[in-house]
Amino acid sequence: MTKVLVTGAQGQLAQALAHAQAGYPSLEVSFKSKQELDITNLAQLHAYLSANPINYLVNCAAYTYVDRAEHENARAFAVNVQGPSYLASLAEKMGGYLATHFY
Repeated sequence: MTKVLVTGAQGQLAQALAHAQAGYPSLEVSFKSKQELDITNLAQLHAYLSANPINYLVNCAAYTYVDRAEHENARAFAVNVQGPSYLASLAEKMGGYLATHFY
């Protein structure tokens, strides 16, 4: 069975994927919210992925508070740049794939 991890489980994109997932019974999909899996915490990501091997990783986590981004620029950078970088690096090291585009 193909194992997929979806981050940002409480967001709109992840919710849409969760709704559509029922149509793909050959996929074992785990949806993780930021409370369950912080993509800005490299040690936590590494521990999770080591214990839960995956084939694909779909990053739906994002800092989307445009009005607050100027004042919370470190957090916006961490979630939108550093976190995806961690995910890509770990996916490559562990033999998985990071999904970056949806068509």
